[in-house]
Amino acid sequence: MSRRVKFVPQRNEATGKWRVNIPAKYSETGKRQRIEFETLALAMLEGKRRQAEIKMNGQNAAPIQADRATEANNCYDLIESHNVTLTQVVKEWLEHKAAQASSITLDQAFLNTIALREKEQKHKSTVRDYKLTYKILPPTLLNKKVCDITLKECSKALDNTTDSPAMYNKYRSYLRAVFSEAERDGYANKNPVKKTRKRDTGHKKVEIATVKEINKIFAACVDYRGQFPNARDCSGCLIAFAFAAFAGIRPSEEGELGRLTWEDVSIENKNIRINATTSKTRTIRNIHIEDNLLAFIKAVPKKLRFAKIVPGAWHSKKAHVMFMAGLKGKPDILRHSYGSYHLAQYGDINALGLNMGHKHMNTYFDHYHNARTKKEALAYWSIYPQGFKAKKLKAI
Repeated sequence: MSRRVKFVPQRNEATGKWRVNIPAKYSETGKRQRIEFETLALAMLEGKRRQAEIKMNGQNAAPIQADRATEANNCYDLIESHNVTLTQVVKEWLEHKAAQASSITLDQAFLNTIALREKEQKHKSTVRDYKLTYKILPPTLLNKKVCDITLKECSKALDNTTDSPAMYNKYRSYLRAVFSEAERDGYANKNPVKKTRKRDTGHKKVEIATVKEINKIFAACVDYRGQFPNARDCSGCLIAFAFAAFAGIRPSEEGELGRLTWEDVSIENKNIRINATTSKTRTIRNIHIEDNLLAFIKAVPKKLRFAKIVPGAWHSKKAHVMFMAGLKGKPDILRHSYGSYHLAQYGDINALGLNMGHKHMNTYFDHYHNARTKKEALAYWSIYPQGFKAKKLKAI
C-alpha cells in the first residue's frame, strides 16, 4: 500500500512566507511546484484541499494540466454530437495509425498484383491491362496508403483518366482487383472500388458475319509475298479461321486458338479439347466438331497436322486477312457468328454454353447472341472447303 501524501507547510526563512511543496506527480504542470502563502492558515488550507482531491480521485491520480484540460474540453465540444467518448476517438486514431504503419501504397499494391498475375501465368493481355491501368492513375493516388484511399478518390481518378463508359468499367475492374488483393493480404480492411458505380455502356449490337463474309475470309488466305513490301504468306491461315468460325474458339494469339495444338483435336471422336492452361476461364472444356469443320480438318494433309493449329506470326497474318476481307478490327466476329448460328441450328443453349466455355448464360446473351433464322443457319453450316461435295443439311 502506497504511503499517504501529506502537504505540510514549511516556513521560508528568507521571505517569511509559508510554502507548500507539490510533487511532480500531483502537479498541474507535470513538474515539481513550490507554492507560497502569506500565512500559515492559507498554506494549511491549500494542503488540505490537495489531500482531499487525491483522496477523491485516487492516491495515484494526478491533476490534469491546465492546457490539457482546455484541449480536452475543446475535444469534447467537437465530438459532442457524435455519441462517442474521447477515449473511443483516441483508440480509433491509434488503430488507424497502426494500420497505416502496416499498410502499403497503391503503387506497391499494383506491383504486387502484377507480379502475382504473372506468377499465375495469366494471359499476357491481362497482365498488360493491369500495367496500363497502373500507368494511367495519378501519382497522388498511387503514393497513398491503400488503407487511406476513399471511394470518392477512386471515382475521381477513373473519371479523369477515361473517355468512355467502356474504358471506365475496364479500368475500374482492374483497380478493384488490386484492392481485393491488398485487402486479402491484410493491407486494407475495405475495398473502396466495390461501391463505385459501373457506367452504362448502352446496348451494343453484336456483329455477325454473313456467309459471303466468311467466304471472303477464306478466299483472303493466300500467299501475298511479292505483291507489296513485307507481305506474308497467309495461305496457312485458312484452317485456323475455320476453327474460329465453326468451333467458336477465342482467336487471340496468346489465348485459346493461339495455344491450340493438333494433339487437342480428335477426328475419331469429333472432339476438340480446350485445356485449362489454354482456356481463358482456366477450365477444361470439349467442343463438338461439326461436319463442315471436320471437312476442313481432313483437307489438311496428315503430315502437316502437328504442333500448333495457327501459323507463325498469327496475329499479324490474321489482321491482314481480316483487312483484305473487309472486316478490319473485328477479330471476334467469328466467335459471335458461331454462337448465333449454332443456337439457330440446334436450339440447345446448354450445349452451346458448354462449347463456348461460359459459366453463366447471361454472358452469352450479353455479348454473343444475335438471332439468326433457320435458313441463315443452314447456309452457314453448309460452308465447306472448295471442291468438297457435302450432303444437304436439314433444319433440326
